[in-house]
Amino acid sequence: MGERIDEQRLLFQLLLDDLKQHANKHYDRKSIRARKLEEALRELNNWRDIALPSRLPSTPDKMIPILREHFKDDVTFISLILNHCFPDKYFFYRVSKIEQEIFQGLDFFSEAIPQFAFQFSGVGTKGFDRYLELNIVLMQFAHEVWPKVAEPQIELSYFLYQGLGHLFLERDQYHRYWVMATKEEYFKHLDSGENLDWSGRKEMKAGDLVFMYRTAPRSAITDIFRHCSMITDTFTLLLSRCARNSGSKLAVGRRPRGTSLGRVGLRCGR
Repeated sequence: MGERIDEQRLLFQLLLDDLKQHANKHYDRKSIRARKLEEALRELNNWRDIALPSRLPSTPDKMIPILREHFKDDVTFISLILNHCFPDKYFFYRVSKIEQEIFQGLDFFSEAIPQFAFQFSGVGTKGFDRYLELNIVLMQFAHEVWPKVAEPQIELSYFLYQGLGHLFLERDQYHRYWVMATKEEYFKHLDSGENLDWSGRKEMKAGDLVFMYRTAPRSAITDIFRHCSMITDTFTLLLSRCARNSGSKLAVGRRPRGTSLGRVGLRCGR
């Protein structure tokens, strides 16, 4: 259990590192802030006009009941308005086709991050009460992880839709990430060359990326390999090195060209 939680934390840190480098390139914070609410609602409604309530109170506790009645608990519309009016308290959650994968990701990391252990597996189009619970947890999480970001819409959007959503997609066109932990007795073999054979899992496919975690005394992810092919029926992999770090930690930069976040697998030992 302890090793599994450690691996989850390592992979979670990779997600946060990826977010730090790419979120502001993926989303334009200034244009999001400057956009008019009516225009954003119209785009969500497939460029058809959509009426707002005639009166919107200035506090969330008074506004929410009016929005719930007017939009019949539609999470996407209501959360957009709440985020527009109170961006430091509510985030915009667009119910999407990858909602199942997003919640698989939250559940996967819940052992390491207990607040992600929700009692539901999705918000749903009309699940506004579930949205409120998700909002409390994720806004608290955002303010703890990014304390200098008062309005964490961009960070949470990237985390959910580009991070967790893609990490748990099960599609052949997505390469996956695997974390493998290896003991000190295998370090020498790991350093023996740029291409090497290594035991794997039958679920692994050519093109998948393998993050190699060295246990004590290193206790760090030090190498990234690409899975080239399966050598035998015993699931021996041919790995090609993508990155190596001789220091104590591996600095993860841009994703290698042609890869995106895909389903995660965990493996201990060689």
